[in-house]
Amino acid sequence: MDSDPEGTCWIERAAIKTNIYDPDEPEQFWTHAILEVVINASCAHSYYNNDTHLPMYHPRAGEQRWNPRARDAYVRYKYLTILYGPDKRNLKRYQQVHGNFSYWMMRNSSVIGYVPVLLPTKEKGKMYLDLTFPIRGIFFPLAQKAAAKFPTMCKFVRLDFKRLAVKIPYEMNDEQKRMAQIARSMEREGSAGLSDFGMLGGMITKNATNITPKTTFEGPEPLDKYNALCLQQNVEFGLGYQPKWTIEFDVVPLVILLAIPRKDRHPDDDPYKYLRAIEAMDVRTPLSVTLSTHMEDENYADLAQVLKITQGVSFEYDKAGDLNFLPDLLNGLLTFGLSCIPLIGPLISCAEQMAYDAIINPDKFSGDNDADLTKDIIGAILDTALEAKDHLNIGKVSKGITRNSKKVQFKTIQPLHKPVSRL
Repeated sequence: MDSDPEGTCWIERAAIKTNIYDPDEPEQFWTHAILEVVINASCAHSYYNNDTHLPMYHPRAGEQRWNPRARDAYVRYKYLTILYGPDKRNLKRYQQVHGNFSYWMMRNSSVIGYVPVLLPTKEKGKMYLDLTFPIRGIFFPLAQKAAAKFPTMCKFVRLDFKRLAVKIPYEMNDEQKRMAQIARSMEREGSAGLSDFGMLGGMITKNATNITPKTTFEGPEPLDKYNALCLQQNVEFGLGYQPKWTIEFDVVPLVILLAIPRKDRHPDDDPYKYLRAIEAMDVRTPLSVTLSTHMEDENYADLAQVLKITQGVSFEYDKAGDLNFLPDLLNGLLTFGLSCIPLIGPLISCAEQMAYDAIINPDKFSGDNDADLTKDIIGAILDTALEAKDHLNIGKVSKGITRNSKKVQFKTIQPLHKPVSRL
């Protein structure tokens, strides 16, 4: 059994602990995402031939090569890079993870690792992931303690890239969108030469620029090869090696959507609308590296370790929260400092009814919980509840909704210690 590939999952904290990441520590749990990576994959492999090359140049990845005499040769990119900032041209920091392994580990079957990487702050907003390693999934923190009955477990939301064919929208301006419509129309008309058309490296003729697309859509256009990076399902390698592309994650709205149970989401909501495929060469590399780590010496959580600790079942289906447990959990975050927790709002998913009260009737939520929760926590929950309202299929959880509720105004409470440095 498994949990929702685009939703909430539970896991033992001990299963994902590494030399550089301890989910029992709030400072580390709340400031890291986890990437599921095939850590010993190679881009190219030749038998007794050292003339093996990377598929293309990459501005941040470097090269890693294994070519011992009279043995098979392997080559791949050296770094997995994650960048942070409000947009691709205004990135502030980046983290590089060095995939350093022995030759014999490269010859093994695929090793799946859970690699902790830093999250952006809510203000910096977005993270950018170079696809220079095969990424099978990404996990974002949701609750350090899943429930009072299961104190050793934590909750994440995740996107599992290996469960289905993936379509990630391209970053496109208005003219590129129009050209995509033209290409789509011409192909449907049977025009030759468009089967390999790609929006960012296209094959449209000059005469085509005067064509008006015959096909129009009400609402969002469907994702296809003209406006999205389309990848076939790959149960072993997920997104696979895609060195041409960097994926932009709009983290906060993505996590909010994934934290809402699938049965209560708006039916048209797709988490991939918060991702963008951007050409890696168009992403400006910051001058300073925030953190440099590597994938050896137990700096990642091996899938075998996860399976061992969880006794053969890696995740559990999401459960309803414990309403008496939630106030203690939330108020306990003040010992860490709200300013250091980029995704504080989605913690409302710990208790579905409490979450829906905050979304549907924020005034009532504030009054009902004023005695149990601090104003900082209430304010953070309500801020996220306003963002979550658009994703919730309101008709399934309530017959009415308060549309003009006022936000709670609160005075900031100082954390009990100085917040850790963040991106």
